[in-house]
Amino acid sequence: MADELSGRCHCGATSYTATGDIVGGGICFCSNCQGIGGGGPNYALSLTNYMVSVKGEPKVYSHPGGTGEMIDKTFCANCGVHLLAQGGGNSHLLRVKAGTLDDPNLYQPMAQLWTSDARAWHTLNPDLPAFGRNPPGMAGEK
Repeated sequence: MADELSGRCHCGATSYTATGDIVGGGICFCSNCQGIGGGGPNYALSLTNYMVSVKGEPKVYSHPGGTGEMIDKTFCANCGVHLLAQGGGNSHLLRVKAGTLDDPNLYQPMAQLWTSDARAWHTLNPDLPAFGRNPPGMAGEK
């Protein structure tokens, strides 16, 4: 049975609903995520076999990911909050930003990704697996 989740941006102008199979939560330290997050890592819940619907005022920003393939990031055009990411070398995943979930407790971190890009002032969790890039089996793995 697929998981159902929903969320919205800070101002409420953009919302989403998604169904799919939750495969886990990641903390991403890649330089792209740091840029979008204002310097901190990005906390995302990943789904496979997903369907997503976005309503309101979304804007999509596309950029090359770590594998060089394009990643589409969905933001609210009004408040700028980053909601979703799709595509790239792991296009089978929908990444839902944990802070936008209506039920943030659905997010449970399982791994730290792209720790090779972490800054000296970032704090890594010693209780979670850490990968210099992506874990084995994902695009861009080391």
